[in-house]
Amino acid sequence: METSNPLNILYASKNFQFAHTAEPAPHREDYYRHNHPQYELYVFFEGNAKFVVEDRVFHLTPDTVLLIPSRAYHYAALQDSARPYDRLVLNFERSFVFPELHPLLDSGNNPYFWDSKKYTPLLKDAERCLSQYKSRDGALLVQLFLNRLLLEMKYSPQSISAPQMLNPAITQILSCINEHIHEPLSLKTISEYTFLNQSYLSQIFSSYMKIGLMDYVKQKKIYLAEDMIRDEGVTPTEASRRLGFADYSTFYRLFKKYLKVNPSDK
Repeated sequence: METSNPLNILYASKNFQFAHTAEPAPHREDYYRHNHPQYELYVFFEGNAKFVVEDRVFHLTPDTVLLIPSRAYHYAALQDSARPYDRLVLNFERSFVFPELHPLLDSGNNPYFWDSKKYTPLLKDAERCLSQYKSRDGALLVQLFLNRLLLEMKYSPQSISAPQMLNPAITQILSCINEHIHEPLSLKTISEYTFLNQSYLSQIFSSYMKIGLMDYVKQKKIYLAEDMIRDEGVTPTEASRRLGFADYSTFYRLFKKYLKVNPSDK
């Protein structure tokens, strides 16, 4: 889903984005749900907001750190747009993280806490250096900064409170999609699997997720196909077959629609 991007991007490359933004008067419409192929490290410094990741709702307090999985739909839900909104957002590919820290990316543990005395000086120094360094050195700096944060998170305390679930029906629908993602899925089949009325399925999913149910399914399939082609060496034709597409032409059209490239270019 394409939305306006209010972030102050301090550094951006093919596999990393570093943005720290403080907005005195944020606009609620800027924070609709979206997703992307990168992981995201989100640090909340100030404001009145909650953060939604798929079917989980995190009630934010200052210095909350969330590690958001690749491809997960997420957004900040501002509760008071009159209050300043200050956050740090790091988007990165898995390859940008040292292999020794990959288990942290897969752990699903959230949230963490930002140690202001320890991390804020690192952040300020990184921002200062990014304004002076050449592009290649800037890439090295942000990679070191990110991996330092992830390493610290490995030994940091976590919240004892579990996130709130967005809606039981949304959890049920998402679980169904994940379980049957390699099958030909339609509104009818999802309705049969979940025992939920088709009209209700469409209405509640779009209401909470801000995207149509079948659009979500198609995007998820294409993103998985991209991973298969890039990481596993699977051919586009085989990826299409494994993900339950009835014909390759449909797969090809959706791949170009969502990823803006041909499957063979991955």
